Amino acid sequence: MAEDGGFFQASGCEHCGNLSFSSEWFKAFGVVLCNQCKRDEALVSKSNAMAQYCLTEKDLRGLGCITKDNPQQKNWSAMKLYLRRQVEERARRKHGDLETVRQLRHDRTQAKVQGWLVKRARAEAADAEEEAEGEEEDADVGSGEGGGPMRIKLSAAAARVRARLASEYESDVGAGGTSAGQKKVASSGKDESGGEASGGDDVEVF
Repeated sequence: MAEDGGFFQASGCEHCGNLSFSSEWFKAFGVVLCNQCKRDEALVSKSNAMAQYCLTEKDLRGLGCITKDNPQQKNWSAMKLYLRRQVEERARRKHGDLETVRQLRHDRTQAKVQGWLVKRARAEAADAEEEAEGEEEDADVGSGEGGGPMRIKLSAAAARVRARLASEYESDVGAGGTSAGQKKVASSGKDESGGEASGGDDVEVF
C-alpha cells in the first residue's frame, strides 16, 4: 500500500527492475524509479518550464512537483521542480511538437530583443533632443529679441564706472585730444553730487 493510502502494484524500477524505489518521486510524479535510475531523469523549475516550453501556470496544473528550498535565498518562496519529460509531454499536447515549441520560443525572444532596441532608440533620441535644446538656449544668451544685442540695466554707480573706464580708454587712444565721443561719455559719468544720473536710478545701456 502506498503512503497516501492507495494500493498500487509495481514490479520495481521501470528502468532496471530494482524493487527499491524512491517514494518521494512516486508520490510527486507517479513514477517508479530507484535512486540510481532517477539520476538519468531531469528536473526543471517552474519558471524554466514556462519559459523553455512556452507554457503558463494553468498549463502546469495537474503536474506533480517536488518542493525545495530556494537555492539563492532560503527565506524566498519555495522552488517547485517538475519532471522534464512530463513537462515536454504537456508542451506537445499544447503546441503539437517540440520543434514548434523551439520556433515559438525563438520568435518570442526576437520580439523581446526588438522591443528593447526600440525602447533604447527612443531614449537616445530623447537625450539628443534635450541636448540640442540646451545648445540653442546657450546660443540665445548673447542676443535679445530679434537677434539684436541684449539690453542690460546697470545701476547708476556701475554706469559711472563704465563711463570712466571708457573715457580713460579714449584718452589713451586720442593721445591727449578730447574727442566728441569723450565728452559724451564723460557727461554721463559725472560724480554723484552733480551728475545727471542719481544714485537710485537705473541706466539702460546697450
